[in-house]
Amino acid sequence: MNATLHQFFPIPGQGSMSSFCVKAQRTLNACGIPFGVQNQQGGRVLQTLNPGVGKLPVLEVDGRHIADSTAIADWALANGDGAKLVPDDPLLADEARWLEDWSDESLYWFGVYLRWKAGFPAFRDAALVTIPAILHGPVGWVLRRPMMAQLHGQGIGRLPLAQVLSLLEGHYDRLARRIDAHDGFLVGGQLTMADIAVFAMLQAQHAEICPLSRERVQARPTLVDWARRVDAATAGEHTAAWA
Repeated sequence: MNATLHQFFPIPGQGSMSSFCVKAQRTLNACGIPFGVQNQQGGRVLQTLNPGVGKLPVLEVDGRHIADSTAIADWALANGDGAKLVPDDPLLADEARWLEDWSDESLYWFGVYLRWKAGFPAFRDAALVTIPAILHGPVGWVLRRPMMAQLHGQGIGRLPLAQVLSLLEGHYDRLARRIDAHDGFLVGGQLTMADIAVFAMLQAQHAEICPLSRERVQARPTLVDWARRVDAATAGEHTAAWA
């Protein structure tokens, strides 16, 4: 088997600037599937890899392209020989996949808000580190416009920062209570896809370029200890350590 993960390039504190690419990395690691990485910066290559969608990650396996982090996870669970990331109990299995979907479709947008709206200059400079600093302003402006439109369309972009942070703190508290109630993980006392998906979002929100969410994560030792456990269980050649 020859597997290559096409992903957005790394930034400080993350194995990829995309949390979905981080999710794919760590799922492959947990399932014991060796893979290489091809870093992409965008442009036409994304349409070649993922026609009609143009998003990453895309896992290329022996010439076949598997797009979307959840589809990659499904493939890894079916083909890997590593950790079992779906509980045997059907209800717990449903719960784990539901939390994975919540993380992808809800928790994700808090990170987008904090990067692209509340803390854009720091994120812009980290994301554009490969181009001259003099271009960061104009290139960042071009990149930011569609992201701001997406935030507005999703709804969270219309909220004031204080309300977004209050909502995020509520999510962090609920996650911490789940971890305490489930023996150190989110579902059933074991590492599941829920842990990996949420970890991928929290690692972005815990990055130094997102100080508002970072300080709120660090104020919750249960979350920090959980993140270190997930990090240790899913780390690999291409991941960045929780820091």
